[in-house]
Amino acid sequence: MPGCLMFDSEVSEHKLYDHRPYLLNQDDYQRVCHIPKKKGANFRDLPGVRVRADNKVEFDPDVERVKLPSGKPLVPDYAMTFVRGTSSNSVGYSLLLKKEKAIIVQPDRVTIANGHAFGCVSMKDFFIALVKRLKCNMTAYENYRRIYVPDGDRHNRCKY
Repeated sequence: MPGCLMFDSEVSEHKLYDHRPYLLNQDDYQRVCHIPKKKGANFRDLPGVRVRADNKVEFDPDVERVKLPSGKPLVPDYAMTFVRGTSSNSVGYSLLLKKEKAIIVQPDRVTIANGHAFGCVSMKDFFIALVKRLKCNMTAYENYRRIYVPDGDRHNRCKY
């Protein structure tokens, strides 16, 4: 199976070419195979998922949950807890990356803006220099807070 990581299988030729393809485990590969082949399809199109009028998703109580051969559910529980079940366009748009503006940090090198690579960089020195040049991104911070910080927890805002 291309794209699937199995202990007893060989890595086959991929039809999709990516810089570094991520090999899925057996359960995730089967979940991906169940997504319909149409534009904009996602987990909301899977059986057992209901989209309400307010655009929130929930498990359909009238439909029995579909199980994978391993016994795990086709739609995992964590799929319903993303930002309290609400889709938000600002989260998706904030994740768009442009390679000509990207700083890619890897354990052994730092690549800046389309290929200028610096090897043997001390990560501590790099991050100290980077913090001096960064501006506070309140949109990204609010998106992070909505996704990961539970309601009622106190937080500190950026002061820049």
